[in-house]
Amino acid sequence: MLSLPGDKHLESQIFNYIYSMQNRNIRQASGGRKQQIIIIPIKRLELIVTTPLLEEKIGALLREKGMKLTLAESCTGGLIGHRVTNIPGSSDYYLGSLTAYAYEVKESLLGVKHETLQIHGAVSRQCVLEMASGVRRALAGGFPLDKVIGVSVSGIAGPGGGMPGKPVGTVWIGLSAGDGNYAWKFNWQGDRIHNKEDSAEAALTLVWLYLRGKLPSEALSGQEAIQGA
Repeated sequence: MLSLPGDKHLESQIFNYIYSMQNRNIRQASGGRKQQIIIIPIKRLELIVTTPLLEEKIGALLREKGMKLTLAESCTGGLIGHRVTNIPGSSDYYLGSLTAYAYEVKESLLGVKHETLQIHGAVSRQCVLEMASGVRRALAGGFPLDKVIGVSVSGIAGPGGGMPGKPVGTVWIGLSAGDGNYAWKFNWQGDRIHNKEDSAEAALTLVWLYLRGKLPSEALSGQEAIQGA
């Protein structure tokens, strides 16, 4: 085993990699919020340090295809945008995001219909589809819409807020692009922080799959959709 005390940059790299690999055993063993020392099997250290992060791979494909990314985040609170902008040069392809927590913001800035929120609620397929298409239009900044991707996340991170049919951990992720609008439902089992992290990871994974022409069927559950990506 190898201990790496005090190197915050490397710590960030390792934790981001762990998120993208969804290696929960290492993530839970190393902490991430309270501990200052990372302990990791030495045989995996080279892989962790040298393997590109998911957000790096997405950035390279967006740049290659001349496409732009926009985000509408609710329960993730800006975490996806944080990860995207951790990559140097992300301004080449990242246009921006809106953290839309309140109903009023979803309606006024993203164009979500009042009826959608009243009938289906914010944690619904209908809402994230309107959020994704809304942020794509709102933040296109003059770029052709067929070159802009909109991604949205809305869910119940916990520990409270669950309701019949929508327990804590229920999250919908939407994706809007020139060729259509898509959404998937996820059911996470972690605490608030892990549910946010897993949602951000899933959203980035769906972008990665879309850019590679491997977007999964909406008939799949969210977990099934990103499995093995």
